[in-house]
Amino acid sequence: SSAFYVGTATLAPYGAAKGGIYGLMRALAGELAPFGINVNGVAPPLTATGPALAFVDSLSDMGLSGEQVEAMRSSMPQPEDVAAITVFLATEEGRRLSGHLFTMTKNELMVIGTPDSDRVVKAPGETWTLDDLPVAVAELVGAG
Repeated sequence: SSAFYVGTATLAPYGAAKGGIYGLMRALAGELAPFGINVNGVAPPLTATGPALAFVDSLSDMGLSGEQVEAMRSSMPQPEDVAAITVFLATEEGRRLSGHLFTMTKNELMVIGTPDSDRVVKAPGETWTLDDLPVAVAELVGAG
């Protein structure tokens, strides 16, 4: 699930649990690599399964219109749309990978990585001051 990096309202415990699982996956990838064991993860988006459809339907009770709920339902990938990456990870090519977290829809594949080093802003002096932070934060989040 992408809930850990999306921050889905009403699903905080679920998102926190997923974040822990993906952190564990990355740690195990490093720990088990010396033994030739590869560890990867798949974080499919909200997929049209029974529980997910029930959750989407419940959103009308939280203020979403019927049209918004229907739009969400119709945009949800089917389980078979996102299963291919899991099958790929069991192939010869896929077995060469370790420590990666993938998400997949019907027509998109993305690897969810660690923070980009090119998205790091260095302090103008030896340490950060409160006066330095507004410009640095704006640069990091795309407002600068």
